[in-house]
Amino acid sequence: MRRRARKLNPVYPVCYVRPVTAPVKLPAPTLLTVEQWRAVLKRLSAEIGGAPCEIGVVGGVAIALSHSARRTTHDLDAILDDATSRRVLDAAEQIAHEFALPPMWLNNKAQQAGFVVGQALGDVVYDDGHLVVRAASTEQLLAMKVTAWRDQVDIDDAVLLLTRLAIDDLEEVWNRIGRDVPPKARSHARENLEEAWEIWAAYDEPS
Repeated sequence: MRRRARKLNPVYPVCYVRPVTAPVKLPAPTLLTVEQWRAVLKRLSAEIGGAPCEIGVVGGVAIALSHSARRTTHDLDAILDDATSRRVLDAAEQIAHEFALPPMWLNNKAQQAGFVVGQALGDVVYDDGHLVVRAASTEQLLAMKVTAWRDQVDIDDAVLLLTRLAIDDLEEVWNRIGRDVPPKARSHARENLEEAWEIWAAYDEPS
């Protein structure tokens, strides 16, 4: 007896439809006050361990710590030397989660990009006997601000730094900060300084 052929159902390809989900909204970086930054630096010092070390700071943290500015920021622009940079960067990444900071909250990108011309470091803004932190000088901070000139924060910072310098002659200010401006950016930075100067002068005029 012959076996009857088995009737097969047609086979259709299986389609998998990925469920549609809303895009993940990442939390905004934590903004720290001056007091909180001091706590971060204390914890960083403990994490670094080993031999004492010194770092420089520029940008928002430097302005906040050295000029008691009422502003916050979520990262620290550092000036590091070759001998200690790896220790400092690794330690910073290890403690980032403790303060809800991004992993690269401490970095030396500005230094690597050539925005830091020389290292005109000013006052010590943190010292616990193991970690010493020096802020860039007021002149260098102003030079970096008028070079960057990205947004209203840079403008406000430049006006604050002009107030701290307390020099009533624009040419003298430029003579003091011009050497800390990258050569290719000097024309642009000079124009930005003049804009900041006009704002500062308007604030300083008696009403």
